[in-house]
Amino acid sequence: MDEYLNEDQRQLVDTLGRYLEREHPLPESGIVPTGSQHPTGPSAHWAAFANFGLLALSVDEEHGGILDDSIGVHAVMEKFGRHLVNEPYLSTIVQGAPLLASAASRQPEVDVLLQRVLDGSAQLAMAQSEPQTDYNLCNVATRAERAADGWVINGLKVFVANAAQAEAVLVVARTRGTLMDEGGLSLFIVDPKAQGIRSRKYFNLDGSSSSEIWFDNVSVSATSLVGVEHQSFPELKQACARANAALCAEAVGVMSAVLEATVEYSKERIQFGASIGSFQVIQHRLVDMYMRLEKSRSLSLRASALARTDNFLAAVSAAKAMCSETAQFISQSAIQLHGGIGMTDELALGKFIKRLLVIRHTLGDEHHHIKQFVQLTQPQVASALQPH
Repeated sequence: MDEYLNEDQRQLVDTLGRYLEREHPLPESGIVPTGSQHPTGPSAHWAAFANFGLLALSVDEEHGGILDDSIGVHAVMEKFGRHLVNEPYLSTIVQGAPLLASAASRQPEVDVLLQRVLDGSAQLAMAQSEPQTDYNLCNVATRAERAADGWVINGLKVFVANAAQAEAVLVVARTRGTLMDEGGLSLFIVDPKAQGIRSRKYFNLDGSSSSEIWFDNVSVSATSLVGVEHQSFPELKQACARANAALCAEAVGVMSAVLEATVEYSKERIQFGASIGSFQVIQHRLVDMYMRLEKSRSLSLRASALARTDNFLAAVSAAKAMCSETAQFISQSAIQLHGGIGMTDELALGKFIKRLLVIRHTLGDEHHHIKQFVQLTQPQVASALQPH
């Protein structure tokens, strides 16, 4: 990875790596420490990330950031994966900040929130998924209707990550058209404590938090609309593609940690008077794990590098499909090579594998992205495969 970074990016990642080694070390077991429940509001780690400049990597200087740097974000997310950093960087910085920046120059209220996001004093949650969505971003039933002094929102959002920590929720709602219409989606800034909002917080398999949020005649001001009415889908699609590229980078970091732990264990585990790492069949499996990891690393880095090109969406789908399949293979192999202990909380291995499971099913699994890759690169083939 380092050979693809410029000097500024390398210094930033080195600084982050030293900080995480000191302040966010790898867990020693899979047991959740007592008193480690998720706080509300930004954590001490978030303040440190703001000081490092990590929160300004997805927005250009014109809008208050440092540089819209997809490779820098990629490198940061890979470090986060290696250390299982559980902070709302994806929803706040990778997705939310660019969406706000796209409208900040025309809407002063949006710019105020953006600046608070960039200085670390505000965090965001993305409310885009619904029970029927099935990874399709335009499958939105939540509606926003015009009112005398703004808008009224009704609907249900699910899988809203880090909603309990967020100061504002970016809600995707339909302002015209019917289900599956791309042309009728709008984006709104909503206060999660507004009257008419009801939520249920729960913890995912990996320990991260999400919420279901019900909107029952929730009134928001006219200035809460982000961007142009009815026309949020293209920017939403781009923001989710950026998020998927970042998830691929995080998955590479997680898989690297899993592979390293498995290699070390194979050196320590003695069977028949020798370490299992000396057995040829084990060596072959470790090599297979390494080769698949490197393929995933290459495709995920390529996706991030193509962020400003017409090939970005296809590159992201290729990377997510490969990373998801590799995550399953590396996870199963690691558990098998660790034996029974790999299924227990005695080792931290389970935490990494659980995180990989959540990443696989966030914003599309391998089946969804293989299908999307075919639709983007070979539309005539995709059309022939559709049921008639």
